[in-house]
Amino acid sequence: MDKPYTPISCGFYDQLEILAMRKSSTMIRYRDAEEHEQQVTAVVVDVYSKDKQEWLKLDDGTIIRLDRLISVDGKPLSDQCEP
Repeated sequence: MDKPYTPISCGFYDQLEILAMRKSSTMIRYRDAEEHEQQVTAVVVDVYSKDKQEWLKLDDGTIIRLDRLISVDGKPLSDQCEP
């Protein structure tokens, strides 16, 4: 079972939306469901909410829950948004 979702910072979320609009290749580091660190270079095609969680969809079909991100283009995941 996956951990409860923890919202990411609003500023970092905004950066992800900008990447989705630009459609440029981006290096993404994240932890998969087995807690292994993964690194991919892909285009962000969507940032969306579903079931009270936020998600990132890549052009290769990969879907990543935002709180599993480690860094995007070398920028580490920021602190949480205030509730």
